[in-house]
Order: sequence, then C-alpha cells, then structure tokens
Amino acid sequence: MEPDIEPWDRFRDWLHCICVVTFDLELGQALEVIYPGDAILSNTEKINICYLAFPDSNSSNARDTNFHFRIRRAISDVRGCQKSFVDKSPSSLPFDPHYLYGFVHFRQCKDATINRGYFQKSIVLMSVLPLFSLFYSVTARIAEHFFENGEAAIEAACHHIDTWQQPQVGRTIEFPLLGTLISCRLPAACDLPYEFRLDGHVEVRALLTFTPMFLHCSEETARFGEGENDVEEEEQKEDEKKKEEEEIMKNN
Repeated sequence: MEPDIEPWDRFRDWLHCICVVTFDLELGQALEVIYPGDAILSNTEKINICYLAFPDSNSSNARDTNFHFRIRRAISDVRGCQKSFVDKSPSSLPFDPHYLYGFVHFRQCKDATINRGYFQKSIVLMSVLPLFSLFYSVTARIAEHFFENGEAAIEAACHHIDTWQQPQVGRTIEFPLLGTLISCRLPAACDLPYEFRLDGHVEVRALLTFTPMFLHCSEETARFGEGENDVEEEEQKEDEKKKEEEEIMKNN
C-alpha cells in the first residue's frame, strides 16, 4: 500500500516555491507573495530574489522578458528523489545543492494609474533543479494565467504541480498544468548523443479550450464567409457588364 503523501510533498520534489515580485515606489523591488505559504526563505534569499527578479537593463518599452538567475542557499539539503535524479543525470547538468535557480517571467507595461507610469511585476519559480527548458515553459504558463486571473492562478498551479510524479531520467513525463499538458524528456547519463539532443524539446498541448478561443474562431469564420460573398457578387457584376458590352457590339 502506497504511504500517505503529505501536502506539497510532490510540489517540493520539483520546486522550492513560487514568488511574485513587484516594484514599490517606497521600497523598490519587493516580495509580494510566496507560494506555498509555508515555504522557507532566509532574509538574504528574499533580498537576493527581489534584487534579481527584474532585468539588469530595463527600457521604457512595454514587453515581457524571460531569464534565470542563481542564488546561494541558506541550507544545502536535497530530497531523496532529487539526489537520485541528479545521480542518474549527465555530469554536464549544472546541479549544486548550495544554490537555488530562479526562473523569471517579467512584465512591464504602461499604466497611467501608477505614479511611476509603468506596471512592473515578475513571477519567479525557485528550484534546486536546473531544468531550464521545462521550467521556462512552466513559468511562462503560470505567468500568462496570473496576469489574467491574479493570485488564484498561482494557487491552482501549485496544486497541479503537487500531483506531478517524481523526477525520473531517460523517459518522457507529462505534466498537467492550468489546462495544458507539458511533455518533457529528462536527460539520463546513459543517453546516446542523439537521445541527449532530444532533451531540449518541451512540448505543450492544450487540454482545455477556453471561450475566447471559440469567439475568436467564430469571428474569423464570419469574416471569411463575408469575403466569399463579396467575391461572388463582384464576379456576377463583371459577368453582367460583359454581357452588356457584347449586346452593344452586336447592335453596332
């Protein structure tokens, strides 16, 4: 019989926490929220995350930016499944238990309601596992829903990640996340060169079709139909015009 799994146990096999960092006029870059609520970060780790969660060079353009950083951990313990995963991974995997990786999706856009004139916020996934392709895809997906639906999207994402199976090398794993299925093959030390090249590929497939997508398709279909009718009417007019010209030539 499978032992009982504690809340957030599966989540912590993959991530340490998910943070939201915002820009405060008085405080500067500030940590707005941490999920799950019982995730432990030292004061130094929090300061480093805030400092590194925004791009070094930031223009006045409205844009989204993705990048990652690395910070030193206050503690260096790893979970059993993480150690097993690393032991079976290629030696080139840049794993170090003394560091946490931060995967960032930063958004900047103009906002007249803010004194500074810009909305600036970052979604940051923190993990001891340097799985760049996978976590870039996960971060982008969570950020997309967060900026549309608020913190509820992060809470939902945490619950989805808490259902993921443990990290396993050399096989393709599918991860449900916010209406999509992320498919990714994690590298193994025994991989052949061709198999190792496949590890950079992360596939994201939709599980749910949201209402806006249906509305968009309907609008496109309507416009396409109207275009067809316009073409038919033009062709009829041209045919009638040709017949009139032929009649005139016969009469002359």
